[in-house]
Amino acid sequence: MRDKNLVILEFQLDENIIREDRKFNPGTADTGVLSETYFCMPVRLKIGSVELLEIPVGSRVQKSSPWLSLPILDIATTGLEAVKEAKRRGASVYSLSGSGSRLYFRMIGDEVSAYSQVNGREARTHYNQLLQAFEDFASRVRHVLMEKVPDLENHSYWGKWLKRQVE
Repeated sequence: MRDKNLVILEFQLDENIIREDRKFNPGTADTGVLSETYFCMPVRLKIGSVELLEIPVGSRVQKSSPWLSLPILDIATTGLEAVKEAKRRGASVYSLSGSGSRLYFRMIGDEVSAYSQVNGREARTHYNQLLQAFEDFASRVRHVLMEKVPDLENHSYWGKWLKRQVE
């Protein structure tokens, strides 16, 4: 079944978050602080029919949503690296900054299993599809931040990342 392998990794652009974060001069902010605390927006990761970031009703929320507020720069870089590391080493762990949860990636042949500590759900897909979803996410983050936060291009590290001079 084709749907089993479909991977959706997306974020909802929040102009208010961009506006607020720009007040704190991201062009000169600490590299790690930018990655882990700036640009926190609703993010969704779905593999097949499994929502991996949905917080179960009753744990911390009254109403279920597949969106979890996470720092998009961290997902675009550290998250992408965790997917690549799973391929190299057979498994990896990605800490979802600010959430207290992790995603666990484990290779099973040409497929990767993704287990979410957010909700205890697990899904499998082809490695290349997961990798492509994370690469597409990173490209969208680059595009949005270059357009909405032009002063970030002057940052000593993130400016190079935005221009694809470092990965």
